[in-house]
Amino acid sequence: MKRSFKIVPVDSGDGGSVYTIQFDGESWSEFDKFLKNKLVREERDACERLISKLGAMTNEYGFEGELFKEKEGKRNDYVVALSKSFPIFRTIEPGKKT
Repeated sequence: MKRSFKIVPVDSGDGGSVYTIQFDGESWSEFDKFLKNKLVREERDACERLISKLGAMTNEYGFEGELFKEKEGKRNDYVVALSKSFPIFRTIEPGKKT
């Protein structure tokens, strides 16, 4: 079954933009659902680090390939992980600005 969706902005800045999808007929985007997920909320520090990293990328650093660990998912699923080795990711603490 195919589902229709729209692409909606999450954040935008000098470094770039982050988008998510929102399925037709649903009130929440997939990003909002992720943030509201009980398991994600239980990992508050990790969630805050993720949001901080995305904010640093959209507002300052951009989305260069070196910020990601490519080929983390299955072949052709286009899933990547954020790299832990990039300096901005090691220094960002929850609740602190970059």
